[in-house]
Amino acid sequence: KRYTEEMRNFALTLNFYSPRAYAFVRNKLNLPHSATLRKWLSSFNCEVGFLSEVFEYLKQSAINNDYLSDVALVFDSMAIYSAVVYDKKTDRHYGYVDMGGIGHLNSEELATEALVFQIVSFTTKFKCPIAYFFVNKITATVQKQLILLAIEKLFQIGISVRSVTCDGCATNIKTLTLLGCNLSPDNIIPSFKNPLSGNNIFCILDPCHMLKLLRNAFGEISLSSSKGPISFKYIQNLHDLQEQQDLKFANKLSACHVKYKQKKMNVRLAGQTISSSVANAIEFLLKMEHPDFIGSEATIEFLRVFDRIFDLMNSRSMFAKGFKSPIYLHNKEIWSNIFKETKKYILDLRADGIQIIHHRRKTFAIGFLVNIISFENIAKQLLEAKDRPLKYLLTYKCSQDHLELFFACIRSRGGWNDNPNALQFKWTLRRLLFNNSVQAGLNSNCIGSDFDVTPICESRTYRTILNNDQDRTETDKELNKLISLVDSTNLTSLQENILYYIAGFIVRKLLLKTSCIHCKEMLLKDVNMHEDHNYHKEK
Repeated sequence: KRYTEEMRNFALTLNFYSPRAYAFVRNKLNLPHSATLRKWLSSFNCEVGFLSEVFEYLKQSAINNDYLSDVALVFDSMAIYSAVVYDKKTDRHYGYVDMGGIGHLNSEELATEALVFQIVSFTTKFKCPIAYFFVNKITATVQKQLILLAIEKLFQIGISVRSVTCDGCATNIKTLTLLGCNLSPDNIIPSFKNPLSGNNIFCILDPCHMLKLLRNAFGEISLSSSKGPISFKYIQNLHDLQEQQDLKFANKLSACHVKYKQKKMNVRLAGQTISSSVANAIEFLLKMEHPDFIGSEATIEFLRVFDRIFDLMNSRSMFAKGFKSPIYLHNKEIWSNIFKETKKYILDLRADGIQIIHHRRKTFAIGFLVNIISFENIAKQLLEAKDRPLKYLLTYKCSQDHLELFFACIRSRGGWNDNPNALQFKWTLRRLLFNNSVQAGLNSNCIGSDFDVTPICESRTYRTILNNDQDRTETDKELNKLISLVDSTNLTSLQENILYYIAGFIVRKLLLKTSCIHCKEMLLKDVNMHEDHNYHKEK
C-alpha cells in the first residue's frame, strides 16, 4: 500500500518516540506495520566514516540551495559503552576502533567514544551529521586529517566551511595548532587556510564551554582587575541575603548556582551566575552600603563584561534585542567596540598576581580572545562578501550546542541510554537522519493488543449550587484578613525595594494592556491612603 509523505513521517516519528505508543495508535488508525518501517530505513546503511548517503543528498541540494554555500563545521565526542557487538545483517562485529577505512585500524582495541562531525547552515535551521568514527583517545594528528578531509569533501560538492568549532580540551587545542592556528597568548591567529580554495577558516572554542571554565575559575582562584579584587564571595553573600529576605533581587541565584561543583557541566547555571542581573543586584546592595558588598566594584564589572560578550557570541534570533541581537553591518561600530573593550579587559585580567593569559587556568581567557578575533573576521567575511552576502550573522550557528542536542537524542533512545554500544549508536544515528526523532526500544513479555481495561470509572460533571450572598461574605472576610496581614507585616528596607521593583514591573505590563485613561492615572498617581504599602507609585 502507498502512504503519503505526511503519513510516512508521522509513522516514523511516532515509532521513534515509542514503539509501544505506535502499536496502540496503529490499532485505531491505518498505519504501516513496524516491519514496513524497518524496510524503509534499511535503504540506508550509515556505515562508520563519512556518510555517503548524506553527501549524496548534500550534493544534490547544494546545486539549487544557497543555504548550503556557507556552513560551520562542529565536532565533538560522545562516550559509548565499550563492548563487541555482532550484527547479523552485515555479518560483522562492532565495538572496535573504526575509522571507516581511513588510516590505521587497530581491530583489537575497543572504542570508548564516537567522534561526530556535523555541519550547520549560517542562513537556515539546517544541520546534519556528515561523519562519525569509533575512537579511543584519538590523537591530534589523526583528528587534523579528518577535519581536512571533511573540508575537502564538502568543498568538492559546493559547500564552503567558514568555521570549525570544538571545546577547549588539550587534544583539540593541539589539533587546531597542527591545522595552522597560532593560539599562543602573545600572538593569537585563530585561522588556517582551506587547502582547496585558499580562504581562511576560523576556529571557535565553544563559548558555552568557555563560560563554564570562566565560572569555575571565578569560584576557585583569586582574580583581579584594574578596579580591584574579583571575588565569588559576593555571589555567596547575595544568595545568603536573598534566603534571609525570602525575596530575590531580580536574579535566578539558588543553592545550585553557589554549589556549582555538583553540576559543573550545566551551562544554564553558569550563564545565570555570570549575568547582568546578578551584577545589578550586587551594585544595588553596594549603593545601599550593605557591609557584605563593600569593595565589589571589580566583581560587578567582571560579571557585566563577560555577560555582554557571551550574549554577543550566542545570538540565536534575528528578532532579539540588545547584546543578544544578530551581528549586522549597520551596527558594526557597536559590536566592534564591544570586542575591542572585552579583549583589553581580558588582557588586563590577573589571577594569583600574574596575567591570566599566562596562568595555568588560562583556557577560558584564550578561548574568549580566540572567539573575539574569529567572530569579527567571520562577520566581515560573510556580511561583506561580494557574492551573496548575508544580511546578518547569528553567532549561535557556531555553537557546539547543535551537536550536544544531537547526542541527547542519541542517549534518549530506549529511555535514556547514556552509554549506547557502537551498534546502537549506528542504528540510532540512522533513525535520526530520517526525521530527527528517537526510537525507544520495544521490550515486552506479551505480544498482542486484545487486552483492554473496561472503563469502570467515567468522567462526570458535577453542578455546584452557588449561594451568592454567602460567597460574597466569605470573600469579604478573606480580603479583610489579607489586608490586616499586610498592615501588620513589618518589612525591611531591602524587602520594600524588591516589592517596589515588582510593583513597577506589574504596572508597566498593565499600562500596555489597558486603554482606560482613568485606570492609568490610578496606577501612576500617588495615593495617600495605605502609605505603608503604596507600591504602585514606583514604576
